[in-house]
Amino acid sequence: MKETEILGIRFEANKESDVHTIIENTIREKKRISIFTPNPDMIMKAQKDTEFKKILNSADILLPDGIGVILASKML
Repeated sequence: MKETEILGIRFEANKESDVHTIIENTIREKKRISIFTPNPDMIMKAQKDTEFKKILNSADILLPDGIGVILASKML
């Protein structure tokens, strides 16, 4: 999967349809994955809380929550 990083948090940079396909395949194969949707507050909290940052980055899929995160990823 393509990724982009914002302040040390990695996000999926795939098209929405690609992420849907990944999720559908995971369901079909009866596997479990973790999907988190960090927002700007969570990204800022992760700057001070390294354990929280590790938890976020441990997700199988990290999707941006909010236009601010999306705009930041496009600027990077």
